Amino acid sequence: MDNTVLAFFSDHHPLNMPLEYLKSYSEINRSEFNGYNKTPFIIYEPNQESEVVSTPSSTIDMLPTIANLFDLNHDPRLYMGKDIYSDDSHLVIFQNGTWIDEVGMFNTYSTTFTPYDASHTYSNDEIQTINNKVKSKLAISASIYQNDYFDERPFIIDRFK
Repeated sequence: MDNTVLAFFSDHHPLNMPLEYLKSYSEINRSEFNGYNKTPFIIYEPNQESEVVSTPSSTIDMLPTIANLFDLNHDPRLYMGKDIYSDDSHLVIFQNGTWIDEVGMFNTYSTTFTPYDASHTYSNDEIQTINNKVKSKLAISASIYQNDYFDERPFIIDRFK
């Protein structure tokens, strides 16, 4: 165990489980999105000093984070996610285009932006710029999947073996 690192993460709730079922077992008043920005990701190494990182992140950020922590040979340009410890701005994108970042959350259903702190928010133009970035990332992700991008480019994967 002294030479072992453990990584744990939790999903929001089981797929297809009605939110009402979770509400009945929780003391927290869960709205449609409440709790999505509080999903834990824990990396444990017995000799590491503990720290809490509250950077907005997603499961796509786990691989680049672990790769950097272990100094693995990887090309970060091949991942949509970012190292959680990087100084870059972090953007968590949900399937429907809703997003969360360090400033707040944009909900595509209500088309509203809710800042965490009312004194620090985005202008409408800034929100539109981020929305365009989100749409672009979702389109690229769909295209990679639909066109089997990496199957046609084995040389990208092979150079890291």
